Amino acid sequence: MVLDPILIFGLLGAPRLGVEGAALATLIANVVLMIAALWVVCIRDRLVSFHSLSPHLVADSWRRILHVGLPGIFAAACAANFAAGACGAAIGRRVFACETR
Repeated sequence: MVLDPILIFGLLGAPRLGVEGAALATLIANVVLMIAALWVVCIRDRLVSFHSLSPHLVADSWRRILHVGLPGIFAAACAANFAAGACGAAIGRRVFACETR
C-alpha cells in the first residue's frame, strides 16, 4: 500500500506510471510477501523439510491431499460453470427479447 501512491502519482522522484504503477506495486508487494512467507515456513519455523523425501511418502501425501481437495475443486468448478451458464442464458434471453421487439 505504500508503493501504490508512489508509483501511481510519481511521488518521491519515482516516474508517474498510473495504472501500470498500481500493477507494478502489486507485483512487488506479492513477491516480497512470497519471499517472507517462504523464509518463515522453511527457515525460521522449519515446517518444511526436503531431506527425507521418499516416493512412497510423497504419493501418500498427495493421496491424502487430493482426497480432501478434489471434491472441493469439482464443486467450485460446477458452481462456476453453472453461474456462467445461467448468466449467459439470462443475457441471451434479454438480447433475444430486445431484437424481436
